[in-house]
Amino acid sequence: MSIAQNCRLESGVMSVWLGCFANPEDFYRYVQTCYCSDREEEQDPEYIFSPAEFQQRREALFLPENANRPEEGQLRTAFAEKYNRFEYDFGLLIDEDFAVCDYCPHPTCDLSELLEEWPELLDPLKELVKSVHFQQPVNCLFAIPSCAYNGVVRQVSPDGGQLWFVGNMQEGVFSDTLAEDYHKAQMQE
Repeated sequence: MSIAQNCRLESGVMSVWLGCFANPEDFYRYVQTCYCSDREEEQDPEYIFSPAEFQQRREALFLPENANRPEEGQLRTAFAEKYNRFEYDFGLLIDEDFAVCDYCPHPTCDLSELLEEWPELLDPLKELVKSVHFQQPVNCLFAIPSCAYNGVVRQVSPDGGQLWFVGNMQEGVFSDTLAEDYHKAQMQE
């Protein structure tokens, strides 16, 4: 199984993860891409690291229990200059510029609170949550347009929270051929 097999690129489909994190920094740090820079003025303790620290953090991602996972080699190659903990955990390579991401201050089962910034996703997400009987109170959303996730990982518990893959839903606002083309380019790097 390759990384491309973990996410079928398809216009009109969006993969959706919902989660609960203690604070927004933990959530955003989890889905944020981290970079390497040897220029001290560019370094940021949250996501831009010196080459030595970058290498140390990157290697800490590659868990021994995942050594035989088919996508490990592809991830090691793709993460030579940047890495993303979400991508590692779910075995994906995406263009995060197209991801839909949000956080609300408290866990809720009322998705309208979570989707204040994304009202066009409310009805499709409510249908998805209902169809899969997902009932956890959540305070964060991460969704990938033009991607139908079909990997085996369904839940992770990173520092500060939990994230569940809820499913793939039909939607036509964000999932289009432009997003699909960007994801394809990301997977081929």
